[in-house]
Amino acid sequence: MNRIDIIRDRIDVQTLIVTNLTNIRYLTGYRGDYAILLITKQEAKLLTDFRYEESSKREVRNAEVVIVKDGLYKELISMLSSLKEKRIGFEKENIKYSHYEKLKSSLPNKTLTPISNIIEELRMKKDKKEIKLIKKACAIGDKVLQESIKRVTPYSKEKDIAAEIEYLIKIYGGEKQAFDVIVASGDNSALPHAIPTNRNIVGQNILLIDMGVYYNGYASDMTRTFLIKEGEEEKKIYRIVYEAQKRAIESIKPGVELKKIDTIARDYIKENQYGEYFGHAVGHGVGLNVHELPGVSSKTNYVAEEGMIFSVEPGIYVPDFGGVRIEDLILVTKNGYEIITKSPSSLTANIKTL
Repeated sequence: MNRIDIIRDRIDVQTLIVTNLTNIRYLTGYRGDYAILLITKQEAKLLTDFRYEESSKREVRNAEVVIVKDGLYKELISMLSSLKEKRIGFEKENIKYSHYEKLKSSLPNKTLTPISNIIEELRMKKDKKEIKLIKKACAIGDKVLQESIKRVTPYSKEKDIAAEIEYLIKIYGGEKQAFDVIVASGDNSALPHAIPTNRNIVGQNILLIDMGVYYNGYASDMTRTFLIKEGEEEKKIYRIVYEAQKRAIESIKPGVELKKIDTIARDYIKENQYGEYFGHAVGHGVGLNVHELPGVSSKTNYVAEEGMIFSVEPGIYVPDFGGVRIEDLILVTKNGYEIITKSPSSLTANIKTL
């Protein structure tokens, strides 16, 4: 059964409009940036324009490609008008309000029914091919990080390191970075999403690098923190984060509530008097998007299932001092877990004397 057939079985409507381009790629293989996928009980049609006519012939599977001349929504409305079905499903989170209004006004005899996260939930469990691609992205990321750290000098700037990482990603076979690389030193590392600056590394106490790679459409994500100065406070924070992550990862196996994984890491950090300095979720799913379902947080209702890949990334961020985050990608296996980011993350392995 292909992915479109699986979606047909999961929704309570016979017609579904898919507008999220990542979901369209997941279901059909289409890699362009202009398309709508219409799924009915009998067929699936991918609407795009002449720019993607030839590439669609190579990429698209399990759907008929329709090349439109007068706009996607005009063609879509024409197709929907000819259908007998009265209820039309659409992706609740992935349609512009103006497009929704256009459909609603143009199809007065149809009922537009919101569908929430059906495809995203299917994407949570990776198949063997997807796992292989994500592992390859992780392997490239490991190689890039290790090489870029070798090239750091006391006079390297945060921006220099970020540029080096972006360059090496392509040199070592990645498509591109999965997100803008975070390189943060000193008190900049207390900003979870710091933007690299012209600050020199020399004289700073901490260097935090958060990076990801896209390989054949699939992402990796990894954070490592390097202690430039071996101060007692820096080492203390590092050890707490390291142990919090270790405990959280060791709890992972099929059937475990993902909120429990978050709780284990968060409670350990609280027990060590740094709870107020950890404000984000422990993790997130990674796949075609670098942030996707399932979330690993106190708010999620998902449980770990074999084939899921998500990050575990506790952190402590002390204003005007610095921050430590350690992030790995975890594959849920039949009986437990596998850490698929391989760069060393123990305290001794991460100390970098500059």
